[in-house]
Amino acid sequence: ISPRLKEHLVKIENLRRQILLTPIPPSKELRLRWEATFSRTYSCLKLADNPLKKQEMLKVLTEIAHRKMDSDQQDVVKFKSALDYISQNWLGAGTAVNAQAIIELGRIIGSGGLRVPQAGLQYLLDYLQTRSENPIIQAAIVNIEMEKMQLFEEKNRLISFLAPLVFLYKHGYDFRGFIAFETEWIE
Repeated sequence: ISPRLKEHLVKIENLRRQILLTPIPPSKELRLRWEATFSRTYSCLKLADNPLKKQEMLKVLTEIAHRKMDSDQQDVVKFKSALDYISQNWLGAGTAVNAQAIIELGRIIGSGGLRVPQAGLQYLLDYLQTRSENPIIQAAIVNIEMEKMQLFEEKNRLISFLAPLVFLYKHGYDFRGFIAFETEWIE
């Protein structure tokens, strides 16, 4: 890790502590969390070439509709469900990230299975967790490797966006759900 990267990691840690310790009224906290969740959903789906516009995605997530959704609209709902799964199951989790957790994300957002033996995915996850590397570094590596390896039959790009969040949330780097760094990736 370069000295510059170490400086950035220290800044991120300080920001995380500041966010975690700042008292915020519950109504504002819910609004900030919703805005970040929507920004993350929109950004990741845009990067995965979903053609829906921001307003269309917002409509899909906020309106209760009993009409049939096309596949792009279903992707929005499924991605949001995957984010909910991560937040409910991995925030501060005391267990190691395993292949089954990533396969579950694949199941939530798509219908395709794993293209490689589960042991191959588990090997990558074990390798990342053998040393006590900073969770941000682990998240970055898993994002790059999952994108490169194309482990699933479909939705690899979306899974490569979600897998790092498991590592970040596991180690408490959820920033109370207020930050969607993926918006910067669009730029």
